[in-house]
Amino acid sequence: MIQMGLVSVKQIGDTIYIVRSRTSTTANETAYEKVRRLILDDTEKSQRTLPKTVEKSSEISFNRTPA
Repeated sequence: MIQMGLVSVKQIGDTIYIVRSRTSTTANETAYEKVRRLILDDTEKSQRTLPKTVEKSSEISFNRTPA
């Protein structure tokens, strides 16, 4: 059995976007929950890979001539 679902049409400028969506009878989470989880997971992942920042300004070396 083919499920057509909901069809949405949106025009932005000269481009027409056609989106066909349908619901799953076996889904364990809503679309909102899934997108939220993906965003949070990605945020946590990117925070783990950020370089360590210098905490003390005295550790930063500037080539300045004394006044």
